[in-house]
Parts: sequence; structure tokens; C-alpha cells
Amino acid sequence: MADLLRGPCVQLLFTQWTAQQSIIPVPDIVRQPVMENRLVQLPEDFSELINQAASFKCPSIQMEEHASSVPTLCLICGTLLCSQSYCCQRTINKETLGACSY
Repeated sequence: MADLLRGPCVQLLFTQWTAQQSIIPVPDIVRQPVMENRLVQLPEDFSELINQAASFKCPSIQMEEHASSVPTLCLICGTLLCSQSYCCQRTINKETLGACSY
């Protein structure tokens, strides 16, 4: 294996590669341990969940109309959110995200 990494061609490749390191964008480092994504446990009886969804109001739009609220449940974090794509968007690190960013 060491013989493969010796020689003028390999040395030239390493020199060229290290000279261009400032040009190549470095990706974000993934911190360990990476948590495995899991879905929330849904209740056997959905009546409580339906009651929560029925009383949900969009936090961004202050309208009294009940039709203005279209809730959705994030199955990763379990939060009841507004499903309208534009009203609850937020920008994080110059990237536009929805109400839940999982």
C-alpha cells in the first residue's frame, strides 16, 4: 500500500489537490452521535388529537375565521403546526423553511 502512495505522479496530485483546498467548499461537519429519526407515537383514540386540531389557529395570521386554520401534525416532533406553506415560513441561515424544520 505504501508503494502506491510514492512517486512523482502521486506527489504532483497531492500538491495540486492541497493547492485548491481554499476553492472547494467544506461541508458542514455532522456531529456524532447522529440521532435516528423516529416518528411520534400516535394515540389509539384520535378524539383528543382531533379536538386539538379543531381549536388550532394559525399563529401568524390573526383571523377569527375558522376556515383560515388548516393544521397539520409534525410526525417527528409531535407539534401541531399550520400547514399553509407561506404564512408560517421562517428564514434560517438564508434558507426559507416551513413551520417545522425537521
